[in-house]
Amino acid sequence: MWSPSWQFDEATYARSASASDNPDFVEVVLHSYRHRHGLVAGDPALASWEAALAQRPRIMVPTIAMDGLDDDVAAAGGSADHAPLFGPAFSRTLLPGIGHNLPQEAPQAFADAVLRLLEQT
Repeated sequence: MWSPSWQFDEATYARSASASDNPDFVEVVLHSYRHRHGLVAGDPALASWEAALAQRPRIMVPTIAMDGLDDDVAAAGGSADHAPLFGPAFSRTLLPGIGHNLPQEAPQAFADAVLRLLEQT
């Protein structure tokens, strides 16, 4: 579902799979989803940042949202829902044939987007 059209080799899979070898992997992932859905508290050290972000201030720095149109988990094109949170320097790129893992599935498009942001600052 995340990246159904991504064609990768065994070496790439092995490098990616090693991330779950961390003994805290499952706990961290579950906590992340629970926090995202309001089921557990966040880190108290970040409470002031959470409160500021909860006010939903407009983000005025140049921002590029990239959506892989083959991402069936984070509904493709989902960044459009967040567009009102950004100022005039917001742009979106939709990538057909790309799923959730943009840096690996579309490394050139991802790098080009980073370079465009650097040019705007």
